[in-house]
Amino acid sequence: MRPKKEDGVPVKVEAACFLILAVLSSGCTTRRTVSEHFIFKPPETGDKCYMTWAAGDHWGFLAWAVLDDPSAAPILAMAAGYRADSLPPPGTRVGLPLHRDMEPALENRLSAARIVRDATALRDREENGVLDLLMEAVEIDPDWSVPRTNVALLHIEAGDVHAARNILGPVSRKYTPALLLSKLDWEGGQTESALSHIAEAMTDPDPPPETLAAAGVIYTVLGEFYLASLAWRKLLENPDAPSHLRLLAMEMLLK
Repeated sequence: MRPKKEDGVPVKVEAACFLILAVLSSGCTTRRTVSEHFIFKPPETGDKCYMTWAAGDHWGFLAWAVLDDPSAAPILAMAAGYRADSLPPPGTRVGLPLHRDMEPALENRLSAARIVRDATALRDREENGVLDLLMEAVEIDPDWSVPRTNVALLHIEAGDVHAARNILGPVSRKYTPALLLSKLDWEGGQTESALSHIAEAMTDPDPPPETLAAAGVIYTVLGEFYLASLAWRKLLENPDAPSHLRLLAMEMLLK
């Protein structure tokens, strides 16, 4: 379950990942946030996963937290028996098309996601307490990379790269942590480690432009020209890639 588009999300779901500050110098696009997923499949009759609707929830938020794809909000609403423009009252038990055994994991994920949302609001207002809230989210859902990556970026902003590495360690094989760790290793002169982490990030079936550019640079510098060429060509073929990254890909391919 990969986030595809964040257009049309009424609340700052994209800000719920203020984490994508600038994994590369080019910053982020609107294409993706963080790669996590639940298995989304039609349940058997009567076999649904229930969650309790809370104040501030909406289908875009739910689709982001559960599916990492805010654009799936209308489908999720319909599968739950609602219109996309109709929100259940707080306290309503809503059945989602997930296996019922996932209910504890869903509860943890939504609790953590609401905390990330609150932390984002605090950061937007430049208030204190952001780090404490994010650490609370990490404790609730330790396998979710979103709050961990947010915490890591706060540590990086404060100049504490060691703390950033520590918080990312348990999720280092997931997409965005792998990309961020690759960036830290590259800037720290640890090229082989950077290569290992970028290889993890490149396992995504549809790497975003920033990942392709990072891979292209790393593979080029390390002399892995075939792999570099694959990354540059895939970046050049991506119509959604920022123009400056596509121009970089063209320049590198022409050398």
